[in-house]
Amino acid sequence: MENKKGFLYLVIGTIIFFVILIILFAICQKNPTDLSSEASSNSSLELSELNFDWGEIPIKGGKVLHNFKLGNSGSEILRINSIETSCMCTTARLITDQGEEGPSFSMAHQAGRQDSWVGEISPGEEAELTVIFDPLFHGPDGLGPITRTITFQTNDIDNKTVELRLDGNVI
Repeated sequence: MENKKGFLYLVIGTIIFFVILIILFAICQKNPTDLSSEASSNSSLELSELNFDWGEIPIKGGKVLHNFKLGNSGSEILRINSIETSCMCTTARLITDQGEEGPSFSMAHQAGRQDSWVGEISPGEEAELTVIFDPLFHGPDGLGPITRTITFQTNDIDNKTVELRLDGNVI
């Protein structure tokens, strides 16, 4: 009888353990910066452009940059997160009108990427997404046409995911 009781406690304890593991796994899988649940028709992303062409970029001319202007024409705070670039040779950083500067973002699998960061643009305010491309990053094999993209998420219901494109020709 005592063995049956001990076995029953072991089975119940094992079941509870696995249920807790499943719950913890589900919590960890949820993206803490997913703004889709916050999507609002009262925040409105305005972009100066979706594409930019650097033209010819000298490989030994140093890094080149471009600022995309972002604005919020809505009545609620516009949140921006999950900024990613298509290549490690390219970084992006959001700087608000108030001078708040976010971290420098690159590719998603980059070690130390700050997934939990969220930038905010108040109604009527603007920000700049500064994109920097390093033509020397790929060495002498990096000559020729390039296309790099920057993607990010917002809480604007009409612009949940945004992709910006940059082109150039490394010479």
